[in-house]
Amino acid sequence: MQTSTGKEFKLKEYLTTRDRNALTNVFLGSATIDPISQSVSEIPASSMLDAQYKLIELSVTEYDGSAEKVLDRLLDNQDPTDYDEILAAINAAFPHLSKKAALPTSGAAISDSAGQS
Repeated sequence: MQTSTGKEFKLKEYLTTRDRNALTNVFLGSATIDPISQSVSEIPASSMLDAQYKLIELSVTEYDGSAEKVLDRLLDNQDPTDYDEILAAINAAFPHLSKKAALPTSGAAISDSAGQS
């Protein structure tokens, strides 16, 4: 797959139950649970970004020719285009998981130039 800036990236073909649980743990680890109703009463907004980071770590196997420090390289990029487009691709590939991370739907200019998902 390729972003509109020309950077190629690869996603895992599937995510495991362990991956799903790791993402869920990001939310539940910071959630406040009402002891009476035993329901989640508050989730800090910062956990949304943490969930996006975890989802990238779990699903992106390579970015711009390297598997090293994918998330760090995306976050250190001055232009957020690649980050946004890769999140959109993750959202499309794993909609049942990405909804938990509130991924943006903008920036979906992704091409599957190598026939990889």
